[in-house]
Amino acid sequence: MVTVNDKWRARLEPQDYKGPRNLIKKNSGFIAIAELCKMNGTLHIKIKDVMQKL
Repeated sequence: MVTVNDKWRARLEPQDYKGPRNLIKKNSGFIAIAELCKMNGTLHIKIKDVMQKL
């Protein structure tokens, strides 16, 4: 699960993330360009590009 804008939670599937794996460890933060979509009542996120949070 990924928190979006400190507000929403979205499911991140492995095939929808192409960035550095060290950024997706629990409680880490990163800035992403992404697409949000709803499938079967669940919000999903597809990461297009990532940057480490400063």
